Amino acid sequence: MPYKLFFLLFLPLVITSCGNNFRDGGTAKSFGSDGMVVVGFQSKVFKEKPKYDDAPKKILITKPEESIKKPDKKKLSNIEKNDLYVIQQEWKNTPYVIGGTSINGADCSGFIQTVYKEEFGVMLPRTTVELMKKGVVVAKNKLKVGDLVFFYTGAAPHGYHVGIYITNGLFVHLSSHGGARIQNLNMKYWKTKYITARRYSD
Repeated sequence: MPYKLFFLLFLPLVITSCGNNFRDGGTAKSFGSDGMVVVGFQSKVFKEKPKYDDAPKKILITKPEESIKKPDKKKLSNIEKNDLYVIQQEWKNTPYVIGGTSINGADCSGFIQTVYKEEFGVMLPRTTVELMKKGVVVAKNKLKVGDLVFFYTGAAPHGYHVGIYITNGLFVHLSSHGGARIQNLNMKYWKTKYITARRYSD
């Protein structure tokens, strides 16, 4: 009888004290200092791998050149004046070279052709004369950003010069003195040399 009484008195205490420490049929789990899960069952203790979704996972790092795609060319119909300001800065030190088409040396029409091809994906005729033969004729008071403006200066092989209209009378061109420059159509020199304008589309 004393044995049974002792068992009945202390059994609830044993169950209560163990209820918060044992799971899965009497197995106690706790985290060790190395991040592993320590599993104990009576006098046996061993380690197992964490089985939780938030366990640390290996992170794969992709190289920038593999994950970043170069943006597509901007459409000519979406050209903005700031695009031309940037182009002028990129070409400001380009020397004037008759027949040249690169940033290392170009003439006025070579500058136009390369800019339209590389920046907007539009292929234009190579020479100033050919540029005037094609495209849509635009009145001077109807000019929009990206239109081509033509002059007769007498300086080039054919005497013609071309630039890209920006806004408010401003245009950018590759000067015969070298470098891309921004000028104003309303200046006396350019006002007297102006002859026509053309508009090209995508």
